[in-house]
Amino acid sequence: MRDNSRIRKLTPRECFRFMGFDDEAIDKLLAVKFSNTRLYKMAGNSIVVDVLEKLFTQIFVSNPEIFPEEKEIKYLSLFSGIGAFERALERLNRKYRLVGYSEIDPYPAKAYSTLHGLPEELNLGDVAQIETAALPADIDLITYGFPCQDLSAAGQQAGFYDEDGNHTRSGLFFEALRIIREKRPKVAIAENVKALTQKKFSKEFQMVLDGLAAAGYKNYWQVLNAKDYGVPQHRERVFIVSIRDDIESHEPIFPAPIPLEKCMEDLLEPVVDEKYYINSERAIQLCRRLDEEGDVVDLYKFLTIFISDIAASLGLTWE
Repeated sequence: MRDNSRIRKLTPRECFRFMGFDDEAIDKLLAVKFSNTRLYKMAGNSIVVDVLEKLFTQIFVSNPEIFPEEKEIKYLSLFSGIGAFERALERLNRKYRLVGYSEIDPYPAKAYSTLHGLPEELNLGDVAQIETAALPADIDLITYGFPCQDLSAAGQQAGFYDEDGNHTRSGLFFEALRIIREKRPKVAIAENVKALTQKKFSKEFQMVLDGLAAAGYKNYWQVLNAKDYGVPQHRERVFIVSIRDDIESHEPIFPAPIPLEKCMEDLLEPVVDEKYYINSERAIQLCRRLDEEGDVVDLYKFLTIFISDIAASLGLTWE
């Protein structure tokens, strides 16, 4: 961004604000003293909380019998990151009991525990190693933002299988499906990049929908954009809401857009450290790379390009 004719990167606090996290939550994360690189990655990999808040609200309003307000939601979180789904439920003051969360990266796992005040012992670790027999039989909700690296325009775009026929990181969807099929929650909600719904990955998207249908679920999906739900960021993600076949469900499932009343400036810090400013040569190189990508406002893409650019200058790799 430009600041008095100088270009600077967003601070970690600003990045988390653009993902819908409030300053109270951000203060907890910053107090852990993660490196800025870790913070940028955690923000870029997260889900916009405002979108999730509006989505949950619509589901609760349309289907109050599935999640009665007075009843605690028994909840399993997969591919948890720092817990954006959980933050949305907390902002709605909906009580939930976490039976476990699954995050293989120790940094967001620690951030998750810090942000939600939960012991790290609840982390089930690698989703592929979760034994469903050890989980409760009456789970109400499973959320799973399975990895997008092999679907995203910023990733390898290999789909669900590599050239040797093995599951890619995005192919970990099938582990989430295994858990959903065996535990039969009332509702499961998936999130991923918009590219999953497009022509290149039509086969993979059909695998997702067919797999969930075969597991006994009615499936509703829609691409939602953060800028339509109160956050000044163009960030399109597909959400798949799966409701168990034996449960009566009512539409609409997805929230209607609301007017955008904030602009980028509203989320920026008034004064930032000099280290966030970029020298002219580096700024020109970065802008060229962003321009070549064709979409300069998606936070994940910006951070991927920016951090990999920084890493390359230090002789490192970042993914």
